[in-house]
Amino acid sequence: MNSVNAYEQNGFELFSLDMKREIIGVREKIFSLFDLIAIEHGVGRVQSDEELIKLYEGPNIDLWRAIYDHLPDIPQIASLAFHPPIIEIARKCGIREPASTNGKPVILINMPGQNSRAFPPHQDLPYDPGGSENSLVIWIPLQDITDELGPVEVIPKSHKLGLLLHEDNVDVKKANTKIPEGLEPFQPVNAQVGQALVLSNFSVHKSGLNLSKQKVKMSLHFRFRDLASPEYLNRKLSKKPVLFNDGLKFSINS
Repeated sequence: MNSVNAYEQNGFELFSLDMKREIIGVREKIFSLFDLIAIEHGVGRVQSDEELIKLYEGPNIDLWRAIYDHLPDIPQIASLAFHPPIIEIARKCGIREPASTNGKPVILINMPGQNSRAFPPHQDLPYDPGGSENSLVIWIPLQDITDELGPVEVIPKSHKLGLLLHEDNVDVKKANTKIPEGLEPFQPVNAQVGQALVLSNFSVHKSGLNLSKQKVKMSLHFRFRDLASPEYLNRKLSKKPVLFNDGLKFSINS
């Protein structure tokens, strides 16, 4: 079974990205910016995971937040949303006319034991501003993901259930998804640098917790909807949040 068929069958799949050097460069860029503000404020250096954790856990967390808030706007990072290898993966998975949900990546930095940034089981579709039935997310780790770092966990084939009830359709961190009984268990996906995890917006998944003591987990993700989707065109390419009563169903070529 090739990667596209596996994605269509299971609702998620790992793809190889021909941009490992660029991904490593993004992590290095992020560290250089944290280091820049730490030097300016005379609070030491930030050149390693341990030093970044120290900045986050110490009295200068405001410096950590200042850099974090600007990361999606850094050209080296923002431009990846339209990098050819990423667009090509979206096209392979049925997106004929890709449109980025927000025009830039979402960046997550998970510190050790940081439960506040964990996401409960959910589907992405209710939290996107609109979306076609074949819309998807491409999640890219900036370091190898081990069990200790907390991989994304997905329920295989859950994308075929359509949109499930979510008790909170506004804040994904409060999602209380009504998951039917009898499904396969959550499957962790240990991705490596240079790989991309593609998830249907219908796939039920959750965050893994960073259980390490001195490692920082960083990732980017990009959301794409399909402007050539007949179903989406019929809804006039609405950017309104999709609701349970809309009755949408997964289709790789909707």
